[in-house]
Amino acid sequence: MGVTWNPLVAVEEEMAGPSQLCIRRWTTKHVAVWLKDEGFFEYVDILCNKHRLDGITLLTLTEYDLRSPPLEIKVLGDIKRLMLSVRKLQKIHIDVLEEMGYNSDSPMSPMTPFISALQSADWLCNGEPTQDCDGPVTDLSSDQYQYMNGKNKHSVRRLDPEYWKTILSCVYVFIVFGFTSFIMVIVHERVPDMQTYPPLPDIFLDSVPRIPWAFSMTEVCGMILCYIWILVLLLHKHRSILLRRLCSLMGTVFLLRCFTMFVTSLSVPGQHLQCTGKDYGVLKADEGISFRGLFIIDDKGTLRQITVNDLPVGCSVDEILRLVQAFQFTDKHGEVCPDGWKPGTDTLEPGVQKSKYYFSKQK
Repeated sequence: MGVTWNPLVAVEEEMAGPSQLCIRRWTTKHVAVWLKDEGFFEYVDILCNKHRLDGITLLTLTEYDLRSPPLEIKVLGDIKRLMLSVRKLQKIHIDVLEEMGYNSDSPMSPMTPFISALQSADWLCNGEPTQDCDGPVTDLSSDQYQYMNGKNKHSVRRLDPEYWKTILSCVYVFIVFGFTSFIMVIVHERVPDMQTYPPLPDIFLDSVPRIPWAFSMTEVCGMILCYIWILVLLLHKHRSILLRRLCSLMGTVFLLRCFTMFVTSLSVPGQHLQCTGKDYGVLKADEGISFRGLFIIDDKGTLRQITVNDLPVGCSVDEILRLVQAFQFTDKHGEVCPDGWKPGTDTLEPGVQKSKYYFSKQK
């Protein structure tokens, strides 16, 4: 069945204005008339004559089309005003857009499903609740960013700190730490005698001489990592989530370590780790208690002070520090620290006359 061309209809469409004709039948001339009516006479040539914009293509025009090649309109005010006029046109002919497959809520958005999902979320990444959109959205929303290459960067859902989970993870890790200490005591009691069962051979460690500063360096490395972690925790936006994950990981690692220590065969610790209550006679293994013992050992390995008290009696930290300072003072100056000596008070110097002078001052 052929279609006949009616010259009368063509003449009527030619003479009719844009407001009297369906936008599907708009030609470039109708678009030119519409542009002149809206006050965009200077863009008639580039839009209608050069790029042949008809009614359907005008209806699908976006702000990105105006900004990017080949149009590249440089005047921001003209871009905004032209898009406002296009949006009014889209609102009038929303049925035409729906027939072409565009969403009625956001007809011109290239990522309509994604934006709809974002708008249905409770929170956005900027911390503000999402707002309902009343009119059609033809350009990027305030939570989207557009690059010059046309790619859109969309916001994601805001991360909830969930402080109750953080508190729960902290409680979890401290419980595991206490359980680990208990397991370590049990495992330590199971360590065999070092004279009967010496440390297991190790090809690498047996070939490398003992490094005196190695254990101190491990403590330094641990402190450096701890300071870095604290700095990251203070500066990070989601510090609550980081702390929660750290506590969860540490608690799980130490909990698994408890089981591996308890069920596996352990190697005997090396000689440099031999420092137990059994060696100094302060542990009563049959009763599972230890006396209050104080042993001051200098850097040369010499035992300088032995103090073993009964369970109800202890030694204060001030007294321990005073003894350590006294040993350091005598090693450096060669003088005798009398009873009750404190840093800055008089000492006994070698020699009869100097000793007499000291005792004369004590009267």
